[in-house]
Amino acid sequence: MALEYVNRRGDRYYVLQGTTKSGKPKYYCAGKAQGVPVDTLPPEYEIREDPRNGLVTIRKVRPSQILPSEWELCQEQVKTLCLGTACIVDREVQHLVVYTANSSFAQIDAFLEQLGGRMGRNWMAQQIPYSPMLRFTLVDTEPRLFAVDRWCCRGTIDRWIPLEGGRPLADQLQKYIPHLDSDSFFNLM
Repeated sequence: MALEYVNRRGDRYYVLQGTTKSGKPKYYCAGKAQGVPVDTLPPEYEIREDPRNGLVTIRKVRPSQILPSEWELCQEQVKTLCLGTACIVDREVQHLVVYTANSSFAQIDAFLEQLGGRMGRNWMAQQIPYSPMLRFTLVDTEPRLFAVDRWCCRGTIDRWIPLEGGRPLADQLQKYIPHLDSDSFFNLM
């Protein structure tokens, strides 16, 4: 059975194997099952879905310094504190990055109302692109302290802006997650 992956948009990807110029195996995802199908990936590879656009790729596993419990805590806080916003929490090597949908649920509902409600809110939230908004960076591994950055959305200054230095993750989440998808987010400096 060929390995398949369905992203958040519902697009089906097939995991295929090719060879590099030097003859080594390479793994990739494609929308069509044209190529050598793979039943299982080697343990050093993983399937990765880009939170921004749902694009699926194969990459080497990157061990994360972020604990699974910290990732779960961030996901729970986002669900609890951001009721009107569709969010994705991505766990990177040293960061937890919170992505928000480029449209709020209020905008989605208004759009659906114009269409006569033919599509559901969840379907629309899956289709729209996401942007990074907050980043929690592990700065001290022994007491598990995190710094916080927010994404600057000015067209010419797309970069992370530091907000606060090392504090426990729970404190940082409580303080900054409620600002997502609100005007107060842009006042954070």
